[in-house]
Amino acid sequence: MSKVLIKSYAKGLHLILDPDCEFDVLIDEIAEKFHESRSFFGRMQVAISLDGRVCSTDEAHRIIHTIQSNCDLRIVCLVGTDQTLELFFENGLEEFRRSVSDLIMQQMRERAASEEKVKLVRGSVLEHDAITTPESLVICGDVQKGATVVSDGDVIVLGDLKGSVSAGHDGDTAHFVIALGLDPEAVSIAGRLWNRKSGLGLFKNSKKQPVICVVEDDELIVHTSVADILNERGSML
Repeated sequence: MSKVLIKSYAKGLHLILDPDCEFDVLIDEIAEKFHESRSFFGRMQVAISLDGRVCSTDEAHRIIHTIQSNCDLRIVCLVGTDQTLELFFENGLEEFRRSVSDLIMQQMRERAASEEKVKLVRGSVLEHDAITTPESLVICGDVQKGATVVSDGDVIVLGDLKGSVSAGHDGDTAHFVIALGLDPEAVSIAGRLWNRKSGLGLFKNSKKQPVICVVEDDELIVHTSVADILNERGSML
């Protein structure tokens, strides 16, 4: 008997969850259903609502992560029926904020409020898309395989980096690339290309962890201690 029922509407999906089923079993069934329906759902932007059981914030995030990992849907809003819970996020933004700490988000706000121009991309950079800009970039989504991003400044990806990203195109090695998940076709900063053989396996795991790519001793290095690296460099500005 199905533990997860999915009802589809014009701009959203309604998930009815078995209240007595173990949560891990629900997650497995959600993953299976959305994987099997990947071609049906396509790349729509949708809101998700949950019903049938009370989900904690962490459980809600896990459901969203499971859905987005098994199909091409982009979830822009999750509305829970319990206590009128509303969690607004785009492709890992909340997980990024919680795991890296408020330091990065605060510095992003300071940068946006400063005279320095920052280009904000709402949503993922899709396959075959190309973005080239003299501004620093904040991408609220993924950089998908086959996509290309080139910036004279820094690049912050609030999702998975699977395509090609080139930061510091102005030649300044002080620039950086930050991503929630890292499995790229190519990453470079000021012409320094990351050697994928130097430890890609560290970042290919089921639990996303933010990483920062910086130039050290004329080589591009990847660190998981994002906040520490930014603190050592003073700030993002």
